[in-house]
Amino acid sequence: MATRQKGLIVSDPKILNGKPIVKGTRISVALILQNIASGMTKEDILRGYPTLTKEGLDAALESYKETQ
Repeated sequence: MATRQKGLIVSDPKILNGKPIVKGTRISVALILQNIASGMTKEDILRGYPTLTKEGLDAALESYKETQ
């Protein structure tokens, strides 16, 4: 789990019931994946969530790939 080691994807039981989120946000990996599945582009997502960085978005997508 390289992305978790970098610290970009974190889980805290006090935030969103412990769902994996992008560090420094309340944006869950699941929300990002739902947006991608609905047809949004990375650019759309970054515009829609100004606190999300490109690195955080990429880490979320990579963390999903690591579980597959």
